[in-house]
Amino acid sequence: MPAGERRARYARMFICAETKIGRCKSLGDQVRVCALRRGGGWSQAREDLAKEAERWFGREPVTTKQDWRAVRSEVFRTD
Repeated sequence: MPAGERRARYARMFICAETKIGRCKSLGDQVRVCALRRGGGWSQAREDLAKEAERWFGREPVTTKQDWRAVRSEVFRTD
């Protein structure tokens, strides 16, 4: 395997491991990951979105799908 291909593979693995919603230690981290996954303007606004989410809902990460849907609908207002 060429070195460039190997580096790209490891970069993908690192990004994937760092963007797991369940591994996030705060709600802000979860919102940042979601914004990065959505891309575009969401990715650029991720810090502001994370601050708003923590201001509205606190710092504790969400643990249920129902809570996550509620947070997403308020923060991203797309659902």
